[in-house]
Amino acid sequence: MEIVQDINQLPYQVARFKTAWKSIGEQLDYFVEHWPAICEKHFAQAASIEKAKTSIWQMDGKALGKPFSVQATPLVMGDEESPKLYAELVLTTPNTKNGESVELGRLLIDRESEVFSASGDKLLGNHDDYASYKLFSSIINAVLRSSAA
Repeated sequence: MEIVQDINQLPYQVARFKTAWKSIGEQLDYFVEHWPAICEKHFAQAASIEKAKTSIWQMDGKALGKPFSVQATPLVMGDEESPKLYAELVLTTPNTKNGESVELGRLLIDRESEVFSASGDKLLGNHDDYASYKLFSSIINAVLRSSAA
């Protein structure tokens, strides 16, 4: 943790982040509607997903019966001059031996609905009509390719 030196600037940044989080939230809400439809249409019910009833944004699903969760929380990255807010999506599955969550991957989504790796490399642009489908398919692929223990 670092000590904020310019205490007058932070309230303005937080207000900007609040607006950005609202835009990101609209994209996350789209996933809540779109991903279950993808399961029905493209995965022949071999995958399922639904919004979890939690205080943070979370969707729980199964791929061939293997459970997984996707959680999104705000994450600010960048220097003090140009910080940027993202939704950090964290994909997990429970360990079959002890039930503890095992992290399978992390992605970032910005207010323009572009998807980045955890290190900041652009993976999907907002111009891609299949971005949501590609993202969900990548989640299912990661779940099925992960060891359960």
